[in-house]
Amino acid sequence: TAEVRAAIIRHAQMAPQQLGCAAPHWSLRALRSALTRHRVIKTISIQHLRRILAEGGVSLRAQATAA
Repeated sequence: TAEVRAAIIRHAQMAPQQLGCAAPHWSLRALRSALTRHRVIKTISIQHLRRILAEGGVSLRAQATAA
């Protein structure tokens, strides 16, 4: 749904440390794990997650995450 997509994008724009991930920046697998842990989603493929982020204009590579 649109609400779930918005939540995924919102979480991707947060620093990983804010969601309990020790990594300095998001990877698709780490983001998927955090989304599952925080019950945003039950399951999602890496490809679908990548597509949602691209459609939302979110790039994990270009993102600077300040703790």
